[in-house]
Amino acid sequence: MYTTKNNIVSKRVRTSACAVLIGLFGFLSVISAGVPEFVEAIDPTEQAFRLKVPQGWNSQLGTARVGANSTPKSWMTSASPGGETYLFVGDTRLPNYMVPGAYPMLEQYAHTDPTVAVSQYIEAAKFGAHYAQQRYGQAQNFRLTGTTPDAALDRHFRNEFKPFGNQAYITAAFITFEFIESGKPVYGGLHVATILVQNSNWIASVSGFTTNAVPADADQTLQTIMYSFVRNPQWQQQEHQRTQAAMAQSQANHQARMRANQQQFDAHQQMMQQRYDAADRQNQQWHQEQASKDRGHDQFTDYIRDQQNVYNDNQQGKVDGYNEHIWVNPNTGEYIGTDDHFEDHSLEGFEEWQQGYPE
Repeated sequence: MYTTKNNIVSKRVRTSACAVLIGLFGFLSVISAGVPEFVEAIDPTEQAFRLKVPQGWNSQLGTARVGANSTPKSWMTSASPGGETYLFVGDTRLPNYMVPGAYPMLEQYAHTDPTVAVSQYIEAAKFGAHYAQQRYGQAQNFRLTGTTPDAALDRHFRNEFKPFGNQAYITAAFITFEFIESGKPVYGGLHVATILVQNSNWIASVSGFTTNAVPADADQTLQTIMYSFVRNPQWQQQEHQRTQAAMAQSQANHQARMRANQQQFDAHQQMMQQRYDAADRQNQQWHQEQASKDRGHDQFTDYIRDQQNVYNDNQQGKVDGYNEHIWVNPNTGEYIGTDDHFEDHSLEGFEEWQQGYPE
């Protein structure tokens, strides 16, 4: 816990109360306690920033990181001594948003990362109304009471994102609401900005207050805190170096995964080729065995039938018996075989096939 009464020693700043927000909250039958004095506080977790907090209030602040490589988020909460007013700057539960289709490869992993969400850009007024409903909507008699443009917050973020020029689209709104708690009316306000960068990423900034005292005083106190926020340049430099190192490591990890994937693919291809080659050899061996079996079968059949094969160039025929001379009928292609003692040359239509030889 970071308590301003005990732990903060710095410059005090006196501010005057702003006008009561009659147009948003209506007439209030409470007496203003005014705006408190302020003291400077430094982020105790990483010394990433400093800001002013109400003197004597129970204030806590810090820098939150969900993961080792997540974007650091600054936050502050402060409660008045009597508990009438509660303030917060920043909400570490809000993710960073990516526009659908901007990073197709990353979208499939977004559901596993609580710091990232996939969503179309939402303007501040709509986002703030939804946020108020989600955060306070379960309270008794909750209702939104107003939405107005937030010119100061708009200017603040336009200055913050000035390096992006027209690649940054910014909207800002002030949302008011009220509800009943412990029988007393509670008034609330949210300063909301949503910033779209390069039509691919966007963030939401939300700060707010709830009070059963004068909302104008609570809002003035909140804005004093919001606009006193100053980053530590040394921390920014270290964070930039850390981010660059994380990106380099991420790229190296990606390249290592790609090489491992390629090696696995190559090994798989080699294994499959070996299987194909083995299958081809088995198939070839099977065909050779089948051809051998076929020749053996043919030879056995010829032996049973007392037949033999004869060949002439690219022609093949079968004749009865094992003979020294082969005769062929050129008109029908019929073959006959004779031995050396066959002297009947009167086979009309048959001619001795001098180039025919037994197998």
